[in-house]
Amino acid sequence: MPPKAWELLAPPDNLLGTNRGIEQSMATRYSKRRLDGTIVHYDSEEEMRADESPRGGPFVFSGVFAEFSIFYAAVGFLVSAVVIALTIYGFDLGASWPKPLRFSAVLLAISAATYLIARTGWFLTQLFFLVVVTIIILGVLTGIVATLWHFA
Repeated sequence: MPPKAWELLAPPDNLLGTNRGIEQSMATRYSKRRLDGTIVHYDSEEEMRADESPRGGPFVFSGVFAEFSIFYAAVGFLVSAVVIALTIYGFDLGASWPKPLRFSAVLLAISAATYLIARTGWFLTQLFFLVVVTIIILGVLTGIVATLWHFA
């Protein structure tokens, strides 16, 4: 007596919805499409993660310690120029220095900050979002505690 449809242990092999009596077992396979268009299959998620290429793209160059990203370099230049200008003019730093020395110091500081942000941009972005999420969670918890304190 053939098994009923709800008793089948494996999905059907063909369009008619019948199995050929072969007991089948499903295994979890992982696959991904590479940039060159090939599809690679893996037996475990760990194997797939180990074969991942580093983050890249047309604006990222791999280096010794970290990646150098042109995007983060542009962002770093803008941020460092604003922060250094506000710091110098806000605290009146180097006012007694000759103008060429002041200009060189500002140029050196902006260059160094741009380079550091370009190298650590991804980490700094993740750190920024971690701080924002932490502040939001602490704000919500403070509100809950204040409400409980008020009504308790």
